[in-house]
Amino acid sequence: MERTADGEVTQTLHDKKETWWTGPELWEARKLGYTITRIHELFVWTEAESIFDDFVQAAYKTKAGVGSTHPLYGISKSKMNSLTGKFGQKFTDEGLIFVRDQSELNGVDFYNLTEVVDKDGRVLGFIASTKIETETACYPVQLTCFILGHSRCYMSRVLRNMNATTDPTKSPFYSDTDSWIVKIAEMNALPKKRVGKALGQLKSEVDGKIIYFCALAPKTYVIIFVDEKTFEVKCRVRCKGIPHPGDDYDAFDHFDSSMKKDAIVHHSLHASGSDMTGANIKERNYFFFDKDEKITEVTSRIPSYMFPRILDGEVSMQLLFGAMERKFDYSHLDSIAIAPTYKARTMYKTPWWKSGKRIYPPNSGRFDFALAPGHQLLEAEQTEE
Repeated sequence: MERTADGEVTQTLHDKKETWWTGPELWEARKLGYTITRIHELFVWTEAESIFDDFVQAAYKTKAGVGSTHPLYGISKSKMNSLTGKFGQKFTDEGLIFVRDQSELNGVDFYNLTEVVDKDGRVLGFIASTKIETETACYPVQLTCFILGHSRCYMSRVLRNMNATTDPTKSPFYSDTDSWIVKIAEMNALPKKRVGKALGQLKSEVDGKIIYFCALAPKTYVIIFVDEKTFEVKCRVRCKGIPHPGDDYDAFDHFDSSMKKDAIVHHSLHASGSDMTGANIKERNYFFFDKDEKITEVTSRIPSYMFPRILDGEVSMQLLFGAMERKFDYSHLDSIAIAPTYKARTMYKTPWWKSGKRIYPPNSGRFDFALAPGHQLLEAEQTEE
């Protein structure tokens, strides 16, 4: 994972030039057959110590001792996942700006906008929240670098245990920071110390057998599996940035919206910029459009069969959901009036995914996935050999 000069996240197999790596990552890269061509600059620490052991063990013990719905579960998980990354985070100076017209915010980096109205509902102006990041991290950034570096090495070692680095047929169908979608045979081939529910071990994502998987982008995918207890065919959807129920549900249900006609009217009003106050904040409607931008379906969830259609570019999707809008009353600027309204989110393909090469495994239509830029070159070299 890298960032372009414009700050966009990208994934490639191209040569890595003038980038920073930790020692453990370079040692692991050498084991994988990479060649280090040049070292431009070097930082050396004379001492090393496991300074987070007690912290992680205490947080994990608390998390393991309560149910997943208990507040301490989420707090402990957040402590383990978030604190170490903070050492590599830049300092952000936040502030507020009041403007009469939104055009005054052109060129301003803001992340929140609040409308200010008078007692008759006339817009007086807008309050924008701004943030300015420092050029560098303000904390010992090497801690974050080494934690991430060791994590990458751990995942790479597991890949080597599965022979996935030398045999393409054993490669994961999808991977994230700490997870994979792999064949059962590769999972079963792992050493016993790698699999389980203890800290640092890998566990099954679903309680059953996965029969279909389709990924659109990082943290955006659908899994269809057979429940090992009920033998029901269930579906699990993950789509970062798009509000969606996180439970497992019937994979064959189309989930047609019970208020399809009203939903289409609301979508039309929202698209025209009409006042949408009075919305039902529990309402979620997923709109699917054909290539002519015509609405083809409206559902209350994302049906599993829509993922491959989005992948192939047959349809696009937009979510219209109830949310709360904040407004200041002109006579009480210290208080905020909140009114229900509609918000929209759209599922777009990330640049690295869109420029990657699509590969379908031979004799299998069950797995749809994309490979990052650079695979074309790698595949061509292997073919010539």
